[in-house]
Amino acid sequence: IWLVFYGLMFAVNWFTQEAGLKVTTGPDMKIPMFALGAYSFVFYCFMARQGLGKAVINKDLLAEHGDKKKIQDWVKGVDRVFENTQEQSAMFLTTFFVYSIFVNPVLGGYLAFVYIAFLLMYLPLYGKMPIMLASTIPRYLVIIFYITGCMVAAMKS
Repeated sequence: IWLVFYGLMFAVNWFTQEAGLKVTTGPDMKIPMFALGAYSFVFYCFMARQGLGKAVINKDLLAEHGDKKKIQDWVKGVDRVFENTQEQSAMFLTTFFVYSIFVNPVLGGYLAFVYIAFLLMYLPLYGKMPIMLASTIPRYLVIIFYITGCMVAAMKS
């Protein structure tokens, strides 16, 4: 499946991208900077949901009913939403910035907003397989698009 994802995104980049690598100037990074702000806001909201939700807001509930399956499922969901965000964060941010700086800052920024929208979908979809893949697979494709876009730009340089 990864060969298909990489092959598809490589083909999209190959047939739509004309320019090679170039260094983007500061003003061109306006949309990516707004996307970075939005991403960091969502990241820290998920982190606060995990930390405050368990340690402060629901502390008494967890102490009294933490052994119940429904409560355990909620705790697992709270943890997994933030853990999934963290797991993909390094690859997302790296590819987002490299693509935006060296390939196309406008498209890089807009795709980051698409990524964030699908990231937000993970919260209500967590644990509901296979529909949960409607959040994760598009995010993988955005990251792979960034990576293959950088590769195509390097090849066309």
